Formats: sequence, structure tokens, C-alpha cells
Amino acid sequence: METTGLRMNNSVNQISEGEDVDMIKTLLPFLDGFILLSGLIGQTLVIIILTSRRKKESQPPHGTDTLLLALCAADLLLLVCQPFHTFAITRGAWPFGSFLCKAISFLGVACSTASGFTLAALAVTRYFIVVHPTWSYRKRINEQTLMLT
Repeated sequence: METTGLRMNNSVNQISEGEDVDMIKTLLPFLDGFILLSGLIGQTLVIIILTSRRKKESQPPHGTDTLLLALCAADLLLLVCQPFHTFAITRGAWPFGSFLCKAISFLGVACSTASGFTLAALAVTRYFIVVHPTWSYRKRINEQTLMLT
């Protein structure tokens, strides 16, 4: 008697899991498309704002701006990987071959790691600017005078 109860529960679970998989395969491309579109628009706007923000063309970009540009580049490259994963999930298999599988996986891990290290570098620079403002100001002034000479 208990065995049939288990079998019935398993069949009910399999039906509901199948419905969930179908819903995920239908909903995933729309959500990932929204994430991709908003990510591309947002990162592009950040890059445009940061590159047009410099006061003088001869002046080098600020350290924080450079780190933010690196973060945007890593995020854009990570967004490039997303359609491949979305297509593979909705299809149920990886159709792009072994090389592209390794390349996309490496790019995803490399960009995620680069984003993490860039955020850590931003945190360290913010720390020095807030906790040691005179030291960071003197260091920046010394670098600017070295560039001028």
C-alpha cells in the first residue's frame, strides 16, 4: 500500500516538474532578454558619461573613472555570454560545440572575477580617500606634477 502511494507521489512530482520546466523554458528568454537589453543600455550610458566627463582632453582620466570603465567592460563582456546560456537552457543541450563551450565558460568566470577584483580596488581607493584624504590628495598632486615635467 505504501509503495503505490510513493509511486503516485512520484508521478505527481514528475508532472509538476515537467510543467515547471516548460514554464521556465518559456519565461527565461523574455527575462534574459530584458536583463540583456537593460544591461547593454545601462553599461553603454555609464561608458558614455565617464568618457565625456573629462574636463580637458590632455588630462588623464581619474583613477575611479578608470576602475568604473573597467567594471563596465567586464560587465559588457559578461552580458555577451548570456544569450548562449539562455539558448542552451531553453534547448536543453549545448549546441555550439566544445570550443565555444570552453570559451564562453572561461569568459564568464574571467569577467566575474575581474568585476570582483575591480569592486575590491574601488573599495580600497574609497577607503584611502575617506580615511586618509590628505595622503591621497598629495599622492595625486605629485603624480600630476610628474606628468607635467
